Amino acid sequence: MPVPRRVLKIFAYLGCLSICYPFALHPSRQPTPQPLVASALSSATGGPHRWMGQGGGAKQTKTVQANAVDSEVKHSTVPDREMLTAEVINRAKGSLFGLFIADALGMPAHWYYSVGDLQRHYGKITDFVAPKEPHPGSIMSLSSTGGGGRGGQRGSIIGDVINHGKKHLWGQRGIHYHHGMRAGENTLNALCARVVMRSIAAAGTFDPQHSLNAYVKFMTTPGSHNDTYAETYHRMFFSNWHRGVKPEQCADNDGHNTDSVGGMVALPPVATWAALTGQSAEEAGKAAAAQVALTHRSDTLQKYAILYGRMIANLIRGADLRQEVQEAARAVGFGKIASYIGLEDTQVVGGMLSPACYIDDSFKTVLYFAYKYHDRPEEGLIGNVNCGGENVHRGATLGALLGAANGLNKWPERWVKGLAESGAIQSEVDKLIETAMPAGTLKSEL
Repeated sequence: MPVPRRVLKIFAYLGCLSICYPFALHPSRQPTPQPLVASALSSATGGPHRWMGQGGGAKQTKTVQANAVDSEVKHSTVPDREMLTAEVINRAKGSLFGLFIADALGMPAHWYYSVGDLQRHYGKITDFVAPKEPHPGSIMSLSSTGGGGRGGQRGSIIGDVINHGKKHLWGQRGIHYHHGMRAGENTLNALCARVVMRSIAAAGTFDPQHSLNAYVKFMTTPGSHNDTYAETYHRMFFSNWHRGVKPEQCADNDGHNTDSVGGMVALPPVATWAALTGQSAEEAGKAAAAQVALTHRSDTLQKYAILYGRMIANLIRGADLRQEVQEAARAVGFGKIASYIGLEDTQVVGGMLSPACYIDDSFKTVLYFAYKYHDRPEEGLIGNVNCGGENVHRGATLGALLGAANGLNKWPERWVKGLAESGAIQSEVDKLIETAMPAGTLKSEL
């Protein structure tokens, strides 16, 4: 979501928005096919891991090898099937539940760029609450309902194609981005992560074509979700789709909002599946990159997806979180991360790192919280939420890391049970794990 202009000026002055590109939206141009999407989809049939074959794998490897993010990160070895212990399953569940918990926890305070406003409206958020109206910093009324970025409400991608029945809310000032949602309910991007989980279970593997089809069906089905806002990448995708562009070519990029942390939210299910099926961290990273390529035309996000997917896989198999974070931090030019630990969270987020959605600073913020709260996951999510800004998608990305490192049993029961659809999420998590596990292995642990 674009940041209010007054906030952008502040962070531009502080030098925190170094990756904020000039905004130039061309709604009339036709998107070009994505090599990663095309290669992943063309080799998706023929078995659980064929998507990583000659077509997609070679092109992905070429892209990755040219990037410092890839070259800086160490690889783990492929584990034996015997490594699928109860503790590994506990960490897998912890990662996935961490995503949904963090998303729901941050939902009411999403895009509060004034910590003072956040505190006046909610106090210190420690539990799930419903959003309050009006949202003092909402600029949803400036967002286009006909495509990505800013614009008027002349188009009806929002309302007719996706987010059915929500268009009238976009033109009103002060409307909360998650208007009408209940305490503990998940936002749209987290719901798309659930779509990925269900796709893996239904297909019996991670099949990019199946995942893409499931995404299109979910988004275009009236009543499939209760969220009001949809990020630029959703709106651009379905603006293209509505014009008759093939789904494989609908992912787009506005040069401003697409390269954001929202693209990370749907990746933990894929990385978890890869880890539990005995694939290497490198393969888990490639799987994550294949997933993000379905919805985002972004070389930048593919690089972060590879890094993030590797981290999730390594953590599920027992890697040390601080070591993983330090390696990732060096890869993204954040080697001084340890020096931030003694500072207040609001000194770091909003002072040294932008609280906005743009991927460079938002991912560094995720690493900061993961490093500081490596063994205190509950405190980590509370700290993230109360810093405001893009705390929902940033939080979901963080929650999956903290959960993968600490396991399901480290999340408070009030959060696990307090999710609005806790039972359904539990069932979907179990089915993903059952799909990834060898037949009969540790069934009693589920």
